[in-house]
Amino acid sequence: MESIYKRRLCDNDNAAGDTIRIVDISPGPTDAPLECRLRYAKLDEKPVYDAISYCWGGQVPTISMMCEGRQVKITQNLFDAFSTFRRPDTTVALWADALCINQSDNREKSHQVSLMWKIYSQAREVRVWFGPDPDGCANQVIEILENLRNRAEQVAERSNSTTSELLSNTVIYVDAQRGVPSLANLKSFAEEFSTKRREGFYNFLRHPWFRRAWIVQEVVMSNNAVVYWGASSVPWRTTRDAIAFFYRSGIYSSVASSSSGISHLSLQPVIALMGAVERFQDSEMSLLDVLMLHRASEASDPRDKVLAFTNLAMPGDDRIVADYSADTQTTYKQVVEVCLAAYPTFSILQVPPIPRERSQLQLPSWVPDWSAPALGTLVVQNLAERDGPGTAAQRFDAALTSRFPKSFNVRDNILELSGFIVDEIVSISDCYSTPDYITSSLAGATPMTAIPLVTAADIYSRCKVAKSGHRNSSYPTGEDSFSAMIKTLCALQHVDSSSADFPSHTFQHLIRSGRLAAALDKLGFRHVPKLHSLALRILEKITDRLPGADKNEDTAPQEDIAKFLTLLSQGLNYQNLFRTRLGYLGRTLSCRAKKGDCIALVRGCRQPLILRRLKGNPGSWTLEGASYLHGAMRGELFDVAKCETLRIV
Repeated sequence: MESIYKRRLCDNDNAAGDTIRIVDISPGPTDAPLECRLRYAKLDEKPVYDAISYCWGGQVPTISMMCEGRQVKITQNLFDAFSTFRRPDTTVALWADALCINQSDNREKSHQVSLMWKIYSQAREVRVWFGPDPDGCANQVIEILENLRNRAEQVAERSNSTTSELLSNTVIYVDAQRGVPSLANLKSFAEEFSTKRREGFYNFLRHPWFRRAWIVQEVVMSNNAVVYWGASSVPWRTTRDAIAFFYRSGIYSSVASSSSGISHLSLQPVIALMGAVERFQDSEMSLLDVLMLHRASEASDPRDKVLAFTNLAMPGDDRIVADYSADTQTTYKQVVEVCLAAYPTFSILQVPPIPRERSQLQLPSWVPDWSAPALGTLVVQNLAERDGPGTAAQRFDAALTSRFPKSFNVRDNILELSGFIVDEIVSISDCYSTPDYITSSLAGATPMTAIPLVTAADIYSRCKVAKSGHRNSSYPTGEDSFSAMIKTLCALQHVDSSSADFPSHTFQHLIRSGRLAAALDKLGFRHVPKLHSLALRILEKITDRLPGADKNEDTAPQEDIAKFLTLLSQGLNYQNLFRTRLGYLGRTLSCRAKKGDCIALVRGCRQPLILRRLKGNPGSWTLEGASYLHGAMRGELFDVAKCETLRIV
């Protein structure tokens, strides 16, 4: 393909320039062969063109077309886009990476990637190409999108807010007193949606375009994006608002099911894309924030899991320069080295790791593998501590970082830190995953009273594992162990568990219910839905009569249940509970942590790290993740005099 390029876009005289290529699609009838020419233009001269945002997928260039009088091969998807956008009597100016960048020239690719933000922000229109519409469902899906956005506008108007303000909420609550449409109306719409061409809409949400890493920058930077699906089109803004309302209003939870293939995890790239648009407009994302938010995205080149997002981060010392001559390991290691130097604390070391069996790369344990998503990708954000005071990252300071600054040294693949081992994990639960019906209940789409006690059993079983072998009623800090467990469960939330309005009796109700609900599971009731449902209803009636229940206290009110569910959904999801040898309770997002791992306090790190001794190499450790350790998060156990060099490999 090099023969179609008359000159490089990164010659010495253009190393820092803004010259790009534009594809001019020649006019012609629908059945005529595709032909185009490449035109060189400087972005500073404001050329007129439309940029295509599309998905390469697993396709390889196999379809022929004529470019500069020579035959070249492109992917089927790009060929379909060119064919659809071609006009019978007018040349169409487009920008598409496959032809406008010499893909075999790493230096040119590196240079042009640095201009991508400018290319898409200056485009007259960004054409989001979803491909042909062989099933003829595009118009039906667009009708649903427009209906959802109209509903969002109605809710916003009746709640005295703008649509943008409404959709920026994590969850849209239904409040009849403020004139917001009643719960019955939302449920009615959910039922209408569930029977009205929902499979086409699900296929739309499952489209691989949403998972592509590069599309985030392409639509975020755009001033005018339009989604094209076959011969149909809809503004991107309508699409974005409709999806946000679908997810955050509770309609998603009401109609989604395991058979639909739509779940919170499967929607992570879509949800992250919505968040990127909102947060980019507020200019509040660091490089680490961006990488964490979009960790579930996909790219055929694993280096693009970093390079596709560098232009989205706000200006700072953490900017990565694209270099396609460097391999993936070098690129990922550069991210860590830049973050270690740029951020005031070691937030990069708190990134949840992926299971080792899912990694195809030979990386040091302290270098996150961005090539595959990790559980809880959307749970841990703002790790770079640029989100202001009061957040979990700012409230916790296990190593007293304001008094004792970071200390580190990188030697080849070894990271040397200053810290000490404070404890060891002796029991740990499996990972907890919040069921979809909890999100539905939070949004008001499912009555709180309909929440299965299965949740109680799941939480109880993990609390039981975390406390196994620990018989003392008191905690190492002097507080009672039940209070410590409550505080550990909601550790990352803005809740003062000592305040009068903290729903401690709700947790007592949960533990009592969970003990019996877990017993039902052992009897196999969960596998017989009707019998299980009946047993749970009976269990609800007798729970408050169990020993330990406060006979003078009413059943936990709806508000307390909602508060607990909020804490559970936002804080415990994808986490493991554990207990240490000294009796401390903790939690971690690490899927690698296991019994026998050690807890370390490290200078410059706000959270305790989980380390594992490297067999046959005394003094060396592997990093297995970060943790919350109740009773140690404000420097209670940190002693700088105990610090020594910890070699992380």
